[in-house]
Amino acid sequence: EDDLYDPGKLTQAAQKYNTRFANGRLLELLKISGPCPRRGESRTFFNIDPFYARVVVAGLGHECLDYSEQEVLDESKEAIRIAAAVGCRELQKLHTANVSVESFGHAESAAEGAALGIWTNHEFRSLTHTFEPQINLYELEGEDTDRIGWEIGLQKASAQNLTRQLQDTPANLLTPSMFAQNIVNILTSYFGTRCDERPIVLIGQGTTFDSGGLCRKTAHDQEYSRGDMTGAAVVVATCRAIASMNLPVNIRGLIPLCEHIMGASAMKPGDVVKTMNGKCIEIADTDAEGPLVIVDALLYAKNYFPRFVIDIGTISGEICQTFGNEVSTVFTNSEDLWEQIREASVHTGELN
Repeated sequence: EDDLYDPGKLTQAAQKYNTRFANGRLLELLKISGPCPRRGESRTFFNIDPFYARVVVAGLGHECLDYSEQEVLDESKEAIRIAAAVGCRELQKLHTANVSVESFGHAESAAEGAALGIWTNHEFRSLTHTFEPQINLYELEGEDTDRIGWEIGLQKASAQNLTRQLQDTPANLLTPSMFAQNIVNILTSYFGTRCDERPIVLIGQGTTFDSGGLCRKTAHDQEYSRGDMTGAAVVVATCRAIASMNLPVNIRGLIPLCEHIMGASAMKPGDVVKTMNGKCIEIADTDAEGPLVIVDALLYAKNYFPRFVIDIGTISGEICQTFGNEVSTVFTNSEDLWEQIREASVHTGELN
């Protein structure tokens, strides 16, 4: 990847395409068009075969990418997601109606990257609409393809895109009551196995806007306060994805919703509130409302006798100050659960 004179190597699917349909022109044009595309880069060619008007070659990086101890992720799957996204975006710019994406050796990652790459929130674009192509798995006659993996990747991307759409909705159009109305048709409880199987409980913080209350945030800090309901959005999207894939688990989703703004009934420093289990909490700083939003949901979750409880939220700004915007943090009292989360994040590209 670092050698500008390295001609690179085509994937198996690209080699077969180059031989069967392009009569060797793809590799020939790639060699004379400049340095081989690196990871995250692409090269577009036009009319090199009778079937496809445009062909994009996307760089995957080093051939032997695998698990990275430094990044704690599977770099080969991440490279596939990036390559699929970059290639689809290039064809999206050209208003290509149908895009065939090869599996790159892992159809699930290819589908996920492609669907994430072309997604655009059209809801508030009144003047121009970004063209969104139809993506399909590239298949050669007589070759086995991983259709199941492709569909799983699309479902995972769909869930993430739903989360992105909810995150990006202005707070005046997604109040707590509006949020509840929007998700009324989305399952927040799912039973995919025996009814007596103890469920997994997911709790998502749903602060649709966080001004800080009487301890008000600055205007700069409130710029993205509409995204303080990300935890709730993640739970909604996760429940939908689990149901779509018919996973053999039981899920209960709890979404405490509120809007944290100033008003006559706003909580004040020094106030004392009583939780569901009778314990009292004194309010010292109204801008630290995150734990208060989810505390009763956590207590209520025990009514389901869960296997385990996972709560997701944007609890503390100190996390970003300490670790930046590239990672999420996990606090747990279960080493086994942490290992499952860590192993899953290696494959999904989520840094913990």
